[in-house]
Amino acid sequence: MRRIATLTCVAIGLALTWAAPARADADCAWSDLPLPTGARWATVHASDGHGSYVGTDDLGNAIRWQGSTVEVLGAGITARDVNAGVVVGDKATGLFSRGPGRWVSGAWEPLPVPAGTSGTATDVSANGDILGTLNYGRLIRWPAAAPGTYELLTGPFAGYAEPTGIAADGTIIAWAVIDSTRPHAGLVRHPDGTWTTLASPSSFTNVFPRAISGDTIVGSSGPDLLEWNATDGDLVRVVPDASAVDVNSAGQVLGTGDGTTVWQDGTVITVLPTVSGRTVEPIAIDEDGTVVGQLPWGDDFDDLPRPMTAHCD
Repeated sequence: MRRIATLTCVAIGLALTWAAPARADADCAWSDLPLPTGARWATVHASDGHGSYVGTDDLGNAIRWQGSTVEVLGAGITARDVNAGVVVGDKATGLFSRGPGRWVSGAWEPLPVPAGTSGTATDVSANGDILGTLNYGRLIRWPAAAPGTYELLTGPFAGYAEPTGIAADGTIIAWAVIDSTRPHAGLVRHPDGTWTTLASPSSFTNVFPRAISGDTIVGSSGPDLLEWNATDGDLVRVVPDASAVDVNSAGQVLGTGDGTTVWQDGTVITVLPTVSGRTVEPIAIDEDGTVVGQLPWGDDFDDLPRPMTAHCD
């Protein structure tokens, strides 16, 4: 775990605040998500925020969980996100290529891409807009309002770009290489097509936004967890020695600190327990506070990875 002795931050436009985490007591227990028949282990990749999760099992199947049930979506498909009943991801189209698509109404449907390209659908919003990436780090969006079409996204970057989230109103977050001399920058693409660069604690620090909910964006920069205002990209909060992976509409931030941790307003709500001595990797936090996680491989061959959920009262 990385530690820093001091922290110097500059706020742009808003007063920047941070709070040292103070562990709060909570009653938390992890529960296994069920596996498909014949599978020995699985990984969970994403949540819709309302109890529906997608992942992959050891047989190479894309799978979806809904409550206590698990559904096999198909072989050779990697499910990367789910929202409003739509699962998005990619499927092999050749020996070294994959094509983006969505699983809807019981069938896999390829998404259109420019000729000669391959890629993946990475995120889907509550209104059905799909976000993805093509080979060589190009951003692409498939608008729900215009089925069968796509839009290649350009912005204030010249190098590799990777999307990390899309909100219901069409706001997009991503990180990108701005130019050959600057580090990875965090970016917001607003619904009107304009871009804002997320503020960084240092001009020489890489910034990686990870999730957006309402006006809140969370991510990481170096050893620190960051929260930004989505409207202007200003820093709202820095939590040292931590990182964020998700945030819900209540402002609960999931990430890693002293273990798998949930914060609110910079203060720890809880540190979730380990399982058999292993820290559960945080994946997502639902609207009701349910945490979705991935138990990693253990030291013994029989200590298999498995998807889990926990709710803290």
